[in-house]
Amino acid sequence: MTKRFFSAIFVFALLFLAVGCGGNRYGDCVKLNEKFVQLMQDYVGSLEKATSAKTVAEAMNRFADGMRVLGPKLKEMTEKYPELKDKNNQPEAFKASREKAEEVGKRMAGSFMKIMPYMRDPQVQAAQKRVAKAMTNMM
Repeated sequence: MTKRFFSAIFVFALLFLAVGCGGNRYGDCVKLNEKFVQLMQDYVGSLEKATSAKTVAEAMNRFADGMRVLGPKLKEMTEKYPELKDKNNQPEAFKASREKAEEVGKRMAGSFMKIMPYMRDPQVQAAQKRVAKAMTNMM
């Protein structure tokens, strides 16, 4: 499940970071993209600073709260602009965004190691379930 979670995050990060640089045609995505990127960066930053199961669970719960709000909106944008899912056919303007998404994805993958020592904690398990449920709103 954890691999699926991070795979989904990475795919949506690529998609929505790419959308954020799309100019006028994709202008309605820019604001949403900024919120999504900020949420991801805050989540990773919080996990990187976490020192206990409690702080890991708090970070995960904040991320789940954010995704509950953004998830349906992100899904709406992928339905509105399905052409952006194909990385091979995206405009050149998206190149920088893809690189930024990859950077966030690497940080996110690394932050997973911070969660691992606390996965048996009930608070962390409950937070993981909340994150997984919130992520289903995106798909």
